[in-house]
Amino acid sequence: MLRAKIQTTTLALCVLSAASTSLAQPAQQPTPPSQPAQSPQQAARRAYDEGSAHFQAGRVAEALTSFRRAYELSPHPVVLIPIIECHIRLDQVPEAIEAIERYLRDSPANAPNRAALESRLAELRRRPARVRVISSPTSARITLDGRDTSLRTPADLEVTSGRHIISLSMDGFVNASREIDATPGSQRSEEINLSRQPA
Repeated sequence: MLRAKIQTTTLALCVLSAASTSLAQPAQQPTPPSQPAQSPQQAARRAYDEGSAHFQAGRVAEALTSFRRAYELSPHPVVLIPIIECHIRLDQVPEAIEAIERYLRDSPANAPNRAALESRLAELRRRPARVRVISSPTSARITLDGRDTSLRTPADLEVTSGRHIISLSMDGFVNASREIDATPGSQRSEEINLSRQPA
């Protein structure tokens, strides 16, 4: 695990350097006098540098904001790499998956980190979703896809991505069910209320 963390940090820092160089190239060209004082490329470079400083200082949320701004100003695929890293460190798995898919779609087929990101994407897609099940009244028995979980509300479930049916039951109440569509690594709450059985 420590080796994996070291490799991830090293990769992130290398990517920050590479992306900074990529953004810097257009900024080195002189700006004609008729142009605005700061071009979109220059603004992107500034936002990227801010993101790099935040990232290396451990301010991941702030880094993500700056990297996103850099990407909006100059949508170069390499800028998606630190965005992906920030999402992963913030445990934002669905957002990381979306950013990796965009990078793989927009980057060259021979991009040096394509294989590593394809492997990372496969791993993220296997992450279970977490579902917090609550009910009124509480202490309802929870069944997932027809199988008893031995849990009672409120409780947390881990489910694979895809469609699932959560069912609740309690003596004296009508059973209730809900279908959910879980995405990898997502977190959500489901409140299912039970009605008393007719007298």
